[in-house]
Amino acid sequence: MKEIIYTEIEPQIQLNSFIKSFWHFENNSNQTLEYSILPDGCFDFLVFNKKRTQLTGLWNKRIDISIPKETRIFAIRFKPLAVEYLFENSISEILNSQSQNPKIKFVENIVTDTSEFSEFAKQNSLKIATLLGTKKGIDTRKEKVFELLFNTKGTIKISKLSEKSFWSSRQINRYFNSNFGLSAKQYASILKVFSTYKDLANGKLYPQTEYFDQSHFIKEIKKYTGTNPKELRNNKNDRFLQLSTNQMK
Repeated sequence: MKEIIYTEIEPQIQLNSFIKSFWHFENNSNQTLEYSILPDGCFDFLVFNKKRTQLTGLWNKRIDISIPKETRIFAIRFKPLAVEYLFENSISEILNSQSQNPKIKFVENIVTDTSEFSEFAKQNSLKIATLLGTKKGIDTRKEKVFELLFNTKGTIKISKLSEKSFWSSRQINRYFNSNFGLSAKQYASILKVFSTYKDLANGKLYPQTEYFDQSHFIKEIKKYTGTNPKELRNNKNDRFLQLSTNQMK
């Protein structure tokens, strides 16, 4: 058996606006593993060994975590629209934090007791699709905002976001602050930085996205990850989990 296992399953097309992926991590080693989680613009619901559950908020900085030996995690990585249309509950209070065994109605419907990761993804996909089928409809302005943010990898200006979604910048920022605990501009910056992780994992130190210059790129990387591009690329001891799992998949 491998000491460390990481796998992902992409959601069905009809769930793409709400779910980034289902993921599975196992620490089969004989020691606690130390990792750093970098901001990625999503939030997660995690199930530890079919027992304990945890809901995270969004990150706008690096978070250090420990994963004990003999730990298996099944999880769902949610996109922001899920906050309003699935959880029906703000996650602004758990920005850069988490809630243990959260008491939220939607969470009670998530299947947590399966031993097979593929079954975990299958059953929860069905439950979430069924739940969404009962909704009256999604606000097209909000759908457009996140479609533009993800498609442009956060490079779009908020004024342009407002223009294309027919939603005022003030309303957009109010929505982001009340639901997620950060501004729309900051969220866009997180997506922009996140889009560079794959290049860094592959040894590319120069940005492939729209930064003014190299110094601006380094400044933004440090702001959201607490370190510089070279240290991220080196990823000593596989410290940065997203860069490591990029290689595991």
